[in-house]
Amino acid sequence: MCYFSSSSAILGDFGSCDYAIGNRYQMAYGHYREQRVAAGDLSGQTWVVNWPLWTSGGMGHSQAQSRKLYLQSSGQEGLSNEAGLEVFAELLAGPSVQRLILVGERERTEQIVKALEQPIKIPVQEAKEQVRSLIVDDEQEEALALALDKALKRQVSELLKIPDSELEDDENLVDYGFDSLGLASFAERLSVLYQLDITPAVFFSHSNLGLLRKHLISSYGEQLRAHYGLGVETTAQTKLTRDVVTKHTGSQEDECLVITGMSGRFGKAQNVSDLWQLLAEGESSVTSLAQRRQILDDGGAIPSSGWRCSVIEGERAFDNVFFDISPREAQWMDPRQRVLLEAAWHCLEDAGLVADERHKIGMFIGVEQGDYQLLTRGGGSITANHDGVLASRLAYFLNLSGPVMALNTACSSGLVA
Repeated sequence: MCYFSSSSAILGDFGSCDYAIGNRYQMAYGHYREQRVAAGDLSGQTWVVNWPLWTSGGMGHSQAQSRKLYLQSSGQEGLSNEAGLEVFAELLAGPSVQRLILVGERERTEQIVKALEQPIKIPVQEAKEQVRSLIVDDEQEEALALALDKALKRQVSELLKIPDSELEDDENLVDYGFDSLGLASFAERLSVLYQLDITPAVFFSHSNLGLLRKHLISSYGEQLRAHYGLGVETTAQTKLTRDVVTKHTGSQEDECLVITGMSGRFGKAQNVSDLWQLLAEGESSVTSLAQRRQILDDGGAIPSSGWRCSVIEGERAFDNVFFDISPREAQWMDPRQRVLLEAAWHCLEDAGLVADERHKIGMFIGVEQGDYQLLTRGGGSITANHDGVLASRLAYFLNLSGPVMALNTACSSGLVA
């Protein structure tokens, strides 16, 4: 088994945290598989390859400027198909192993890996929620852009020892001599200067001073105006704005997102508490299909022990009377509908909520495309096994007055009150 992970699992990724985390999980699972092999539960060899950017690959930074900044600032180069296949063949010829592949200047790439042991600490300003009204005219906007332009060029000049007059808005930062450590220092300086949380990742989406200035004004305009004393606040304007905000959005507490209840069904775990216990004990919910007494309704042969899966138990046990569903309708219902109805109801119980006309509750479902309608061979009504009904079934039963939506995505669901 060979897992194709990415260098982002170790070095991080700029602007794509989910990609880095996904590859980190894949890398960790390779080590977990090796432990299973050592314990005799599995057999065979395991390889994990943390690939860098490929010169002809479809993954990675799509914008040429961002790709250039990433590679040159870190001393890396893209991996060619020929070199990649040669490395891959060499790895497969050896024992189980994990390898991080980096192409480029040896001294600088080794410096990147060593720097991981000493992460840069960036001061983070405590979050402050405040309703304010700033009267900002065109002259103040121009003044802010000019002040920020001078400040950015001054920081670059001090770091790289380049005169301010030689710095241009549209020149890639890497062309001035920035490397990964230099960009980290630049980000730390800006964070301290403006009391913001600015990370090096921002430079890979805004790779020149012009783009960086526009991004900072767009994202942190209020803080920057306050820093340079450009905001003018009047009592009357502030009161008017606060009144409007209160009328349309409610108080600050109403704007918070709070998780008040959780529910779930998992392999070997009937609820969230059971799942945590399963994780604490290090027990796997994946079992062999041969361990189940009956797999197919028509009495088909049970697959060999090599087939493994995680199975939700008790999917046939369903109290249709409680949900005002007829026995015939319940018989043809997609098991996902039955499980979702029960899990959503338990979620409300866990939150201590009662659905009534005083609360506007919406229901949003993420669901993968199902194939239960193929198993029923067209039997039952369209409401029994249609993906779109997953969201509306519980909303109809509870008479919810909020929005209802089902999206084809990863399997997850949620109630929003």
